[in-house]
Formats: sequence, C-alpha cells, structure tokens
Amino acid sequence: MITLGITGGVGTGKSTVSRLLSEMYNLKIIDADKLSKEASESKEVLDEIARVFGKQYVKDGKLDRKAMGALVFSDEKKREMLNGIIHPVVRKRYFELRDKYQSEGEEYLIYDCPLLIEAGLIADVDDIVVVYLDKKSAVKRVMQRNNISQKEALNMINAQMDIDEKLEYADYIVYNDGDLDDLKEAVVALFEEVREDNE
Repeated sequence: MITLGITGGVGTGKSTVSRLLSEMYNLKIIDADKLSKEASESKEVLDEIARVFGKQYVKDGKLDRKAMGALVFSDEKKREMLNGIIHPVVRKRYFELRDKYQSEGEEYLIYDCPLLIEAGLIADVDDIVVVYLDKKSAVKRVMQRNNISQKEALNMINAQMDIDEKLEYADYIVYNDGDLDDLKEAVVALFEEVREDNE
C-alpha cells in the first residue's frame, strides 16, 4: 500500500485535494484534523490540557477551542506544548487506521495532515504531496472561509512553516491557483504520475 501524505498551508486547499482524490479514485482518507479533534475530546488529553494550561481551557468536560486557539496561535511555545500532548495520541491512531486499511487490501491511502513536515512525520508516509498557493491568495481564502480579519488569517498562516519551505520536501506539487475545474485536472495529473511512479 502506498500512503500519500497530503499537506500544505492554511487555505491552500489540501483537504479539497484529498477529497477529490478520494471521490475520483475511491481512496480512503485519514484526516489528521479529525484525529486531532477526537484526541482533544478524550479524557486523558483533556485532563493533561487542564493540568498544563489551566482548568479554564476545559469547560464542562470539553476543550474551549476558541480560547485555546487564541492562546496557541499567538504563542509558539504554548502551541508546541499543546502539540506535545495531542500529537502522540494522533500518531498512535494513525498507525492503527493505516494497518487496518492495509489489511483490507487498499492499494493507496491518503493522509491529510497539515503539520506532516513540522511534526516530523515524513517517515510515516511514502510520498509527500504539497498543495501550493501563494500567501496573498491563501490569506484571502482564509478570511472568506473563516469570516475573520486579515490579521487573524495571517496569524494562522504564519503559525505554520512557510509554504515555500514545504516545497523542498515535496515528491509531488499540486498548484491550486485556479478554479475547481483546474484543480480537478491537477488531481488527475497527480494521480496518474503517482501510479506510474509506483508501477
């Protein structure tokens, strides 16, 4: 089984690329954001967050996402501390799911993971696909999508590794600077290339 790690920056469209691959070629997706959300709802993780950051971030047995987001997007050290709590749980679950799909005979698997490179997870996948969009366009998309200010969008984007740096790790690059039809064409070209390389 070939695992494609799909990554990019906030607003570059990596989840759209993952979804298109899944729909067009019937591929299974493991979504790191979903796993992260599930992890942050588990009692062990919530207890650890309350211990490290304070009980005010866990209300009625749930993570106060807004307060936590405001804290970690403006403070890199705090963000690293939070990732240190959540990432090991996510990684364990990723391997469980990956093994399950492999045993079911899947030929290809998508791992949609925004922090694939930053979190040092490169070795967990076979190939890295970076979905690329220039920063200015990404800021616009994030502002529209999340209904937030330019400053907030920039904070989210700047909290991650620069998209140009990510290109250095890419086995494949998908440029998402057109419309949805352009992106579909790019996804077809990508998958044909992946298949050829793995024949």
